[in-house]
Amino acid sequence: MIFRPKKNYLRIELALPRTATTDEIIEQADLDELGYDTRWSKPHPPQQG
Repeated sequence: MIFRPKKNYLRIELALPRTATTDEIIEQADLDELGYDTRWSKPHPPQQG
């Protein structure tokens, strides 16, 4: 788990396997999903600039 504090929010990166259950939990929790990086099995950081 990596915490990346930003000026207006806190970004948390988790290394989770991508499963239907995990996707459903994230969706039900009303979290902003950044995408998914299948190479590293964790959420993908947003594109800068």
